[in-house]
Amino acid sequence: MFARVIFIGSLSLSLISFSMRIVFACFFSEQFAAMPFKEMLYALLWGYRFDLAVSVAFMLPAVVLLYAWIGLSRHRQHGLFWLYPPALLLLCAQGADIM
Repeated sequence: MFARVIFIGSLSLSLISFSMRIVFACFFSEQFAAMPFKEMLYALLWGYRFDLAVSVAFMLPAVVLLYAWIGLSRHRQHGLFWLYPPALLLLCAQGADIM
């Protein structure tokens, strides 16, 4: 069960990060117009690696708190509420990057 939680969290934050990279590329399309497509793709994928590392750093405290919550509570049910704080932090960081 816990592996599924980590997989869902990682996938969700990865999709958020990838979508924000696309927004970034669309927002600054004039600056990318002079670059060849291969270099533009390389730059976006290189930035995506960094975003994945940041999303893991944001997700780690949430996963640790969720693990403690599951271990200390009587019921084993949980929602996706634990994913909101890291997702919000990631969106704020990406939004600041775009600005």
